[in-house]
Amino acid sequence: MTAYAYRAVNAAGQLQKGLMTAANENDLAVLLRGQDMELIDARERREGGAFLWINPLKPTLRGEDRTLLCGQLRDLLNTGMPFAQALHHVLRAAGDVNLRHHLEAVEKTFLAGASITQSFESLPFFFDGIALSILHAGEKNGDLAQTFTRLTRHLQEQQAIKKQLRRAVRYPLFLLALALSVTGFMMTFVVPQLIAFLTSLGTTLPPMTRFLIHSAHLFSILWWALPLATLTLLLPLINLRRRHHAVKLTTDRLLLSLPVIGSLFHKTALARLTGSFALLIKAGLSLPDALRTAAQASGNAALEVQILEASDRLLTGLPLSQATAFLFDPLITQRLIIAEKSGTLQTVLDSISLSYEAQAKEAIDTFLGALEPALTLLVGGLLAWIVLAVLGPVYGSLAPLAQGM
Repeated sequence: MTAYAYRAVNAAGQLQKGLMTAANENDLAVLLRGQDMELIDARERREGGAFLWINPLKPTLRGEDRTLLCGQLRDLLNTGMPFAQALHHVLRAAGDVNLRHHLEAVEKTFLAGASITQSFESLPFFFDGIALSILHAGEKNGDLAQTFTRLTRHLQEQQAIKKQLRRAVRYPLFLLALALSVTGFMMTFVVPQLIAFLTSLGTTLPPMTRFLIHSAHLFSILWWALPLATLTLLLPLINLRRRHHAVKLTTDRLLLSLPVIGSLFHKTALARLTGSFALLIKAGLSLPDALRTAAQASGNAALEVQILEASDRLLTGLPLSQATAFLFDPLITQRLIIAEKSGTLQTVLDSISLSYEAQAKEAIDTFLGALEPALTLLVGGLLAWIVLAVLGPVYGSLAPLAQGM
């Protein structure tokens, strides 16, 4: 499927602009016609937009809205209500205008003859590839209520991980901002006044104090250079990562090789992979298709390449334990071997997913637990350096006065 930025005319003759995914332009015209619009022109919209990573046509939809939508559809479908009627009930009850707009587009596309998966797929960024695969498998099997139950679980897990990360990094970010603020304030307002006082003493300043003076002078000249250099390097790198897979692959491989933090990202990626893989297996996908689809959940291009290699090995006839032996720990591989022999693969995959989630949580807690005192020591060390650099010359100038008395 390709994302197209389109211009169309609605039934009232008004010009409409938007972004929609379709197999080709003819398919796009059919989907728009189902929404009472006639296509004028369309062009392929590459990921990232025309300017850096910004895509002005990208729809915004909160994760909470997606989770609530799937939960409501699950409850209505469990009562035996047809999907079209359930979707219409959810649309009428939607309080968010943006969500209602998306659901109206989905309903029009579905009533025009598209499948449920195609209806949601026509709106890019509504569901990710894993959610669409779960929906497609469930639609094929005819068990929509169970499908939206799985979708609700998938979205809830995503939201839980995001909330956990936000809570975890909140205090370290506060300490980092505090350290930078203290450094800026001291170097801009306090240290220059202390330097003027120390130079007025007329004594020979110790090396620590002279280093403080030079640092403050350099900071007053180049305080703007660090954020500017960061933006100058970071923004083009983000743009290159989005536009060139080779750059993304190289940087993600480098990220995994970093000490401490690389292990953290690796465990977090494996936790997302195994959770999505287990969910897709339950949805009815084959092992190769489930592993290939779950690869995008890892969030790391270098690891995704390895996962796709494992999926190709499955297609050659290798069992899951052998195909993924280079991805997982030996203990996990041994558990997969036992599961394959006992026929309890789904149960064991759930257990492995929970195990990796626990490891990832422990790694994040350990990293943040070390980061907080490190930032505290940084602030304390900065203050101690300034105090010692100032008090040294002051005590040196008071010593002769004490001897004279």
